[in-house]
Amino acid sequence: MKSTPDAIKPIFKEYLDETANLLGLGNNLVFEQIAINAAKFGYALVDIQDTEQARVALNQFFAKNIHPQKNKLLIKSFTAYWNLRYNHTFTDPKMRSMELLYANALMGYEEQQNLQDYLARALKPKKMFGFDFDMARFFTKHFMSIMFPDNDVIFVGQDVSPLKDGSEFSPQLQDISEHQDLHDLYMQLVGQDKSLQGTATGRWSVIEDRMRFILAMFRSRGAVEQLLTCHPFSKKQMSLMEVYLPIEGPFCLVDCCAKNGVY
Repeated sequence: MKSTPDAIKPIFKEYLDETANLLGLGNNLVFEQIAINAAKFGYALVDIQDTEQARVALNQFFAKNIHPQKNKLLIKSFTAYWNLRYNHTFTDPKMRSMELLYANALMGYEEQQNLQDYLARALKPKKMFGFDFDMARFFTKHFMSIMFPDNDVIFVGQDVSPLKDGSEFSPQLQDISEHQDLHDLYMQLVGQDKSLQGTATGRWSVIEDRMRFILAMFRSRGAVEQLLTCHPFSKKQMSLMEVYLPIEGPFCLVDCCAKNGVY
């Protein structure tokens, strides 16, 4: 008779194989709907300096690539990215930080909506020994974390942790009430804008749980200098990506500016 660990192994293997397949399909969808359009957006504007010409190019990009009803979040997100380059009302560092957070939040929300069906199926409850095992809660609590430079690890099943200096947000994003659209979106998805308390994810399969954590994380880590200025990839890795070849580790997590240079 098999011991309990030996009996569980094939069940977990089957579950992980199915999960990996579904997540792969979801990521392919995100790549097709978001990453390719992001590349087209950059290509459409790369050589344009004049604001009016850029406005025409932006509208042409939307007309050719973005569905006005299905992709409303993408339209708002790309418009916010456009603002950061061409809208001269966004010159104040704080307003630029908030507009960038707004753009990233919208893009992240679109991404997570596209992934929702795949994640829900990938992390569905699993029948084990006659019981429904809550895979989503189990994996969220015990296996999921995100690592930033300088060994800054955030555990998805816990509230987003403060920065190394003890602060929860950078000075530019401490108060986001001046950006009404960002503040409204943040309150819709996070529920409160004063602290990181209550931002933990219970189940990664639930989009409300994910977005509460993701948006709070974006706000907390969005102005960390290393993330904005330090190259995460070495020159060798960059040269491989430029010719569409796969890259290998090690990937930089500490002192990336010193190792790989700055933007």
